[in-house]
Amino acid sequence: MGLIKNFEFGEKALRLRWELTATNIFDHPNWSNPATNISTVAQVGVISGVGGVQGASTGDKPWQREFRMGVRLEW
Repeated sequence: MGLIKNFEFGEKALRLRWELTATNIFDHPNWSNPATNISTVAQVGVISGVGGVQGASTGDKPWQREFRMGVRLEW
């Protein structure tokens, strides 16, 4: 989720852009896939932790809510 606001000064010669982005905004867990190794029957189908997309720039992250704010000046 994100919010963006542009501020223009003068005749479009100077512009300030403010943005706020958030990941996992609802702060819910993204569970990992269940175990599928049938050699350990007691563990089949057990979800042992949180998963999600690890180390990627898109998708559901496995950790808590995170915010990022940025300001950009264009002239």
